[in-house]
Amino acid sequence: MPYLPPFFITEPIYIIENQPKFPMVVLLPDKLSIQGELFLGKILRAVSLEISQCKLIYPKKTTQAKEVLLSTHLLSFGVDFNQTAINWQIPPYETVKIGETKVIIADALLAISQSVELKKRLWAAMQVFFNN
Repeated sequence: MPYLPPFFITEPIYIIENQPKFPMVVLLPDKLSIQGELFLGKILRAVSLEISQCKLIYPKKTTQAKEVLLSTHLLSFGVDFNQTAINWQIPPYETVKIGETKVIIADALLAISQSVELKKRLWAAMQVFFNN
């Protein structure tokens, strides 16, 4: 699994005491449509999780990394980090580690649901994500 060099991180990483931990944090640009919720549920069930077990976050302009690094695993679907204060420069579909959190950046759920190639890339990334 690639390690994210410090020069890719443009803000400090903070440890927040007494912050609840979730099996996974999922970043989304907007509230889920019915189709998006069904597809996300399918993705999560493939790794024995349910949406109800995950923390869904919809980053805004002022959202910082410390507000989303609440788990050991973070999946981001279709989030434009240039529109947030997070400003990560992570290659898509690669598992990288930021602090104690493994991160995958992926395309929007709708795009993935409509592309066999993107589904394969996501699945390959998630196998690394959960096996290391």
